[in-house]
Amino acid sequence: MDKKKQVIETITAEIAKMQKKQIVNELAKEVFASMRHRKFNKAVETAFKKAHPEYTVYYGKDSGSVKLLIWGNGIKYDDQVSYTLYHHGEKTDAEIWEHMDYDLQRNDLSDCIARHEAELQLLPALFEAEQQIEAIQKRIEAGAPAPSGHCLRQKNKQYSYEMQKLFPAVFA
Repeated sequence: MDKKKQVIETITAEIAKMQKKQIVNELAKEVFASMRHRKFNKAVETAFKKAHPEYTVYYGKDSGSVKLLIWGNGIKYDDQVSYTLYHHGEKTDAEIWEHMDYDLQRNDLSDCIARHEAELQLLPALFEAEQQIEAIQKRIEAGAPAPSGHCLRQKNKQYSYEMQKLFPAVFA
């Protein structure tokens, strides 16, 4: 597979993965909004499962945290969406829901999705610039003095440090 196609497929796959996670985050916002008047407990897991049975939901509590993990419907377990409250001592329900609002913001991937989509539009210019740099490097190599002495130098190492410092993109 050529490099252009591979880069495009990689970025497109990353966008698709983030879009799936963004959908989960939007669904979680809806469920959390309907539950704000209640304690944050296993009922949140039950409410999400009932509203969206196509996802797997895990609610867990240990000595230092409460977690809600969501995956399934195209989201792998390793890419799960997680909402975690780390607490030391008792937190009021208002404090817990405030922290969950923070996690909803943290899991909001809309900016990342927009950035990746914009980067896709830059790819033709980046590929063209890369080709131009490669052509320039070949012209420089063709006119470069041959290494002298008994040691053969690595590619681009026959140029002085000053040249490499002045033109890092060309001698990268």
